[in-house]
Amino acid sequence: MERVNRDFLYKQVKDIMYFANTIEDVVSKEYNQLSTMELYGLRYCLISLIESLTNICIHIVRVEYNIKPTSFSECFKILLDKNIIDNNIYTDLRNMLKLRNLLVHRYWLVDDRVIYDNIRSDFRSIKRFVEIVKKRYGL
Repeated sequence: MERVNRDFLYKQVKDIMYFANTIEDVVSKEYNQLSTMELYGLRYCLISLIESLTNICIHIVRVEYNIKPTSFSECFKILLDKNIIDNNIYTDLRNMLKLRNLLVHRYWLVDDRVIYDNIRSDFRSIKRFVEIVKKRYGL
């Protein structure tokens, strides 16, 4: 059986933390002080962060469980079913995935203020997910 690629996971975790820190820096400003470029940068960072989360999920599920998920959403559900993540993390990651899809495919519907408010209120599930991955795979 193939083992997880710790170097790959480490790079994804590093990317997640970079984008999370960048996002937190942006939302540390008041919304009305943000430039259009900062708001677009926030969108880019969210898309990139979420893609790194899904990269980790797909890698773990395919290598550790030999399952090929048919969607990113299913991938996170498998981690829930395997008791790697709890229901709160699963729900938050699934919602972030929906946000990513909206940002990529229907970006004109996005309300930057809603994104800003949601990020300011809670970003803990991403950090909890990263800690689980780091601990489980010795990163």
